[in-house]
Amino acid sequence: MAEGPAVILKIVDLPKDLDKDTIHSYGPDSFKLHRFPLPVPGKVLGLVGPHSVGKTTALKVLARELKPNFGRFDKANVYIFDEISNSLDVHHRFKVAQLIRSLIRPDSYVIVVDNDLSVVDYVSDYMYCLYGEPGEYGVFAKKGWHVKAGIEHYLRGFDPVEKNLIRGEPLIFELEVKGGEFDDGQILLVLGDNGTGKSTFIRMLADLLPPDQVVAVQPWRPNFLPSYKPQKNELGSECTVRLLLERKRPIAKMHSRFVSDVMKPLQIYPLLDRKVATLSPGETQRVAITLCLATNANVYLIDEPSAYLDSDMRIKAAMAIRRHVLRAGESRCYCGA
Repeated sequence: MAEGPAVILKIVDLPKDLDKDTIHSYGPDSFKLHRFPLPVPGKVLGLVGPHSVGKTTALKVLARELKPNFGRFDKANVYIFDEISNSLDVHHRFKVAQLIRSLIRPDSYVIVVDNDLSVVDYVSDYMYCLYGEPGEYGVFAKKGWHVKAGIEHYLRGFDPVEKNLIRGEPLIFELEVKGGEFDDGQILLVLGDNGTGKSTFIRMLADLLPPDQVVAVQPWRPNFLPSYKPQKNELGSECTVRLLLERKRPIAKMHSRFVSDVMKPLQIYPLLDRKVATLSPGETQRVAITLCLATNANVYLIDEPSAYLDSDMRIKAAMAIRRHVLRAGESRCYCGA
């Protein structure tokens, strides 16, 4: 019969009343450092003790390499992440970004540093640009920008507030669009990597962004009536879902087919009397898709319809879009990114 381990359980008899003197804890049932040495100006302080009883931990606290938590290792309100995308594939980068977004509370602070602009765009609400000479000096811009504007200024390499160059040359990405065609009742899907121009292309089709140049005699204008759902859903805050929908078409007069194809599958009725500000990202996405489809149009431009939706609701949203487009009598098309 094999012998078991020599020590199964170790019971440590701690001195009494030490919890109130805890300086740092590494976690539940983990090492704790109690009390702290007091350095005296003009004197040399010596620390002695057995291995692994806290000498190095105390030095790290004194050197400000370790912030003491006084035993409260689980109730942080400042979260700092440095280079979250390193060594992660695209799928896990955005999984981590979603986890970071879940830390947001009215009393929490979240700071993210990353060189992947797509991750910064996804996870951040606003941003600061930093410029300077590597190894010599660094300067933060005086003003923080909304993340979209901040990334644009960073890529252009110019701070419009202080009139300073962020870099020597701007980074310019060009999207070349060639003529194409689509048929009535057809669904087109636009695929591509982040930052390659999918949203820019759809905004151009929605007549929200003019092209830089067009090889044509007349200025380019869409010859169709578009309905556009942007990538970022900005629906307002204080109004209710019911009021938003009523602006598009009266709910009581909605066609029964629209109700069965869109309203019910996307579970809109339970949200009607909710204020938009109280909706979750997934609920906001469902409402935004419904508003887009409820608009009288012959081309529907829907950017990132699956974002924030779980797998089941993604299927329902796809089917709602497909049924609405294919069953409509007039010319309709869907372009998604």
